[in-house]
Amino acid sequence: MERDLTIGYVTIDDPNDRRSWSGIHNFLLVALRKRVARVVPIGPLRPQPELFLSRAFNQVLLRVFKKRFNYRASWIMARAYARVIKRRTKGLDLIIAPAGLPTVTLIDPGVPIIYFNDRCTAGAMHYHRILWDLAEFSRKESLAVEHRTFQNSDLVVFSSDWAAEGARKAYPDIADKLRVIPMGANLDAAPAPPEPRKFPPERLKLLMLGVNWVDKG
Repeated sequence: MERDLTIGYVTIDDPNDRRSWSGIHNFLLVALRKRVARVVPIGPLRPQPELFLSRAFNQVLLRVFKKRFNYRASWIMARAYARVIKRRTKGLDLIIAPAGLPTVTLIDPGVPIIYFNDRCTAGAMHYHRILWDLAEFSRKESLAVEHRTFQNSDLVVFSSDWAAEGARKAYPDIADKLRVIPMGANLDAAPAPPEPRKFPPERLKLLMLGVNWVDKG
């Protein structure tokens, strides 16, 4: 007998906040609710005291050794998220976890898990500035947490071939779980196409808009 799905939507930040992950969390939540009978937000997630202690340790490491602790992909936060999420998985048929790497690393909800992101940590180690100056223990831990997350997920979805290829090279054992689904535009309604126009012959000046636009080149 068929029945409607209940999806647990796991996000570290508030999925109702349009500023969260540049609006992706919110627009993805809205899109899911249009297609699924029931979507249960599990977030925002701020497990304490682990989050406070992890941030404090990162600041000490930065000030003393000029190195970072990537607490966003750490075992201490993975255990903290598992503790919090465990109490909120009853009655779910599926879990979707966008972006929050350690949120589903150690959970055992008894239902399929879909992890979604726009980058693979292993593939971005030499690309993303926030990963350049990690302490060596944190670099190894970040990769181990990511690998465990992928192993614990039933599907690992990336928004680009570049991100998926990074995961495939770093963790060949999870290659059969990888999928590529491009993100849609974060717009309530697509604007009308612009009218054709002629540009002047001199060099064009372009205005680039974005949040982390320096990292994007």
